[in-house]
Amino acid sequence: MKQTRSTARPLRRRFLSRFAPALLALVCLTTASFGQGVQTGQVRGKTSAADGSALPGVTVTVSSPSLQGTRSAITTAAGDYLIRGLTAGPYTVTYALDGMETVTREVAVSVGTVKVVDVELGVSSVAETIIVQGTATPLDTSETTYNISYDTVDELAVTRDLDSIADLAPGLTLNTPNANQVAINGAMSYDNVWLMEGVEINDNLFGSFDSLFIEDAIQETQVLTSGISAEYGRFSGGVINVTTRNGGNEFRGTLRADLSNNDWRERNPFEVENDIERTDQTNDIWMATLGGRIIKDRLWYFLAGRQRDTADARPFDVTGIAFDRQTENDRFEAKLTANFNESHSVTGTYIENDQTLLRKNFTFTIDPQTVFSQETPNDLKVLRYNGVFGSNVFADFHYSEKVQQSITGGTQTDIRDSPFLSFGFVRPVNTQHYNGTYFDATDPENRDNEQIAGSVSLFQSSERFGSHDLKIGGESFTSINVGGNSQSPTGLVFLFDYEINPDGSPQFDANGRLIPVFEFGLINQWIPERGSRLETQTDSLYVNDRWQVGRFSFNLGARFEQIDSEATGDIAAVDTNRLVPRLGASFDILGDGRFRADVTYAQYAGGYNTNIVSSNSNVSNPSIVQYLYVGPPGSGRDFDPGFDLNNYVPVFARFPSANVFFEDDLHSPVTEEITLGFGTQLGRKGYLEATYIDRDMDDLIENFITIDLGQTTITDPLPIVVDNQELRNTNIADRQYKAIQLQGRYQISQKWSVQGNYTYQIENDGNFEGEATNQPAIQSTIGSTPEFFSPERNFPIGRLAAFQEHKVRLWSNYQFELGRFGHLNVGGLVNYDSGTPYSLVDNSFPITAQQAAGDPGYATPPTTSNVFFGERGSQLFDDVATFDLALRYGIDFGRIQPWIKVEIFNVFDNDKLVTWDTEISGNTGGPLDALGLPTTFTEGPNFGQATDDADYAVPRELRLSLGLRF
Repeated sequence: MKQTRSTARPLRRRFLSRFAPALLALVCLTTASFGQGVQTGQVRGKTSAADGSALPGVTVTVSSPSLQGTRSAITTAAGDYLIRGLTAGPYTVTYALDGMETVTREVAVSVGTVKVVDVELGVSSVAETIIVQGTATPLDTSETTYNISYDTVDELAVTRDLDSIADLAPGLTLNTPNANQVAINGAMSYDNVWLMEGVEINDNLFGSFDSLFIEDAIQETQVLTSGISAEYGRFSGGVINVTTRNGGNEFRGTLRADLSNNDWRERNPFEVENDIERTDQTNDIWMATLGGRIIKDRLWYFLAGRQRDTADARPFDVTGIAFDRQTENDRFEAKLTANFNESHSVTGTYIENDQTLLRKNFTFTIDPQTVFSQETPNDLKVLRYNGVFGSNVFADFHYSEKVQQSITGGTQTDIRDSPFLSFGFVRPVNTQHYNGTYFDATDPENRDNEQIAGSVSLFQSSERFGSHDLKIGGESFTSINVGGNSQSPTGLVFLFDYEINPDGSPQFDANGRLIPVFEFGLINQWIPERGSRLETQTDSLYVNDRWQVGRFSFNLGARFEQIDSEATGDIAAVDTNRLVPRLGASFDILGDGRFRADVTYAQYAGGYNTNIVSSNSNVSNPSIVQYLYVGPPGSGRDFDPGFDLNNYVPVFARFPSANVFFEDDLHSPVTEEITLGFGTQLGRKGYLEATYIDRDMDDLIENFITIDLGQTTITDPLPIVVDNQELRNTNIADRQYKAIQLQGRYQISQKWSVQGNYTYQIENDGNFEGEATNQPAIQSTIGSTPEFFSPERNFPIGRLAAFQEHKVRLWSNYQFELGRFGHLNVGGLVNYDSGTPYSLVDNSFPITAQQAAGDPGYATPPTTSNVFFGERGSQLFDDVATFDLALRYGIDFGRIQPWIKVEIFNVFDNDKLVTWDTEISGNTGGPLDALGLPTTFTEGPNFGQATDDADYAVPRELRLSLGLRF
């Protein structure tokens, strides 16, 4: 069991000591391609003569308003060429060779994609210009990606947060426990990588994205869901890669105001029933961008700003009390791009996001007395170098720092103002928070990271062996957490239910306060270590070869990761390594690029979440002593015995640095993935792709409490014997995923396009959720006190929470040309989401006498457990379909182009109930199984009913935007 090491090794220097010699040798041999977070695209292809023979020595030149200067390559002896490092945008590609005609192609390059352009040159002096439609997708890669441009988002009624943009892609769902998350291909939602400007902007704990972006500055969003190359690591789900705009030789800018009003949204049935009236107040978000040149083709600048001061209706769960969440948010971005010559450039980016939020703690918070003000200052700095050496070599290196601080919670220290959690101990209710503010604002928390990365690449080709795009890269990523994660300003959290009325609604006292019931309940005493620090460093090396020979394309890659962590007190958690393959093959069926079949095999080593890595230290992981109430029964905030700690006895304790251990070589779970795909080009106007995905997650991390692990005696703050715990990799915990994804696009005419995708989840099953609301990367009862539990009743296999059998996103845009009166874009978006699962489970059923009889002598045996009635996820909520409409009118006055956009979400106001209360309790008066557990249950008083406005589909809402481009 691993706990401490005698000397602390500086994490920041280990990458250089381990990998510097190898990288130096590689740099001397070749030069680089892409590091983590591909921010550019490629143009590649083959030149040939009229008789089909290869044409070597052709000069291929690309130019674009998105590119400083031009970029050139010379075709190889096999006629192949590759031009890397092209920012997203339209490009003109010119092919020139003495004695041959000069050919020009117009192509659109997207982030992280390869645009294949093959040309034939004839013996002529007449130049040929052929327009290549940008609607088709490249068919030479087995990687499953989805690119969403700024223009696509601007044409539709879409909330422009990153998760909402990503939701336009197949293979993912927003049905996750926490905000700003997505679940990709059956993985836990905290285990994706969000990239901005090629560097990670994940929250270290929740895996959600930090809001380090300005919507109008986003150039393109790429979603990678399967067959992901070895260039990317630290995830088991997928990658969302966002790029922002650059300056240019021309002076360009935008000004935009987004207007919304709570009164512009229909009330749903929950709000009607609770007589919640909307506040008639117009909220506005202002944005501006400005870009241009300081020196033509040498030095560009780009600036963006965003200011928000809004109030959004967020009524409290269960009680239905009206509440307006208030947001004050200022964001700023500055970028400089310097091009020393056509071969070497440096980009520096700074993004700042400062926010003050008047909010409630959780979605299950039900009491306005808990409202608090949260401050979250954070920023991102990125410095990137790109270099081209010769015609076939490219280099990319970058360094970044992300700072994310959160000042969250309350400051009141009176014991009666402690937060209360209701778990349904004495009456069936869902988990609910009331009475006092959770978390302590005097214990701020930082979730920062630092990253240095680079890669090397060499493009070579021959007639016999085909072409190789060989990339070798390295990365050092350090996740930094600071703070004790104080759970309460008083240091205490009370676990007691509250009084309810006969109809199941909450009961209030004369002062309008919920009434705690001191019958059966607990107190959690949290003991944080303020200012503690944890650094988790992942040093990576990868190699990836994209080999094209004849009609075959192969992706041959592998990624090696060395992970080490160290916390305050010289406490070590993880010291391990992983080697995972990434393999793929594509076959051009007819040899003309129109039809493609692919197969991939990949392993993804998940990230090392803070909630796991800090398990044996007090960094963001306070110690806890739990006390059982043994005093007289009573109720109310004025019931003194309930607040007298002498009426409690200790029953459980967890001191991470004393009784929590890690098995040797504990490593993150590994997802094994196999995909089969087929794609076809629909001429130059579109494409269709189908992909089958099969994933199996192994080596999940589970917390084991078994009698053979022994016990530890804690003496401070009180003498208590506790059971030892060990985190291990195990395959007893299980998750499996199978799905089919379809995607396509067709350009019906120059002004009319249709695009969409469909995801069919065949299976998304397991016995291990691994996360919950405000609880990422958590363990289950699978490995704890096994003598008490039955897999069928306590952790059955079934549909996981992110299961969603059908998901459809289908949209179309048509542009009406109105002559001198401008133009009108009409964009429609159809959303269909089938119902998500829920389980029939009593979340706090008392341990029975039969279960307790098997106790071999645990110091703190369990007192309650989750008891399932049937399979996990045996029930389904209802499906929902909505239609969103966007109308965007603009007119040109030379360089100035004013516009106005109207968005109508849920046009037909489908106010369907899509989730509801699922609380049940085991029926002890009915039949029992061998463990004394009931086999029947009683529904709670609110079962099947809405307890929050979010239980309904978002009602019809109108939003208005206006601005100008210049």
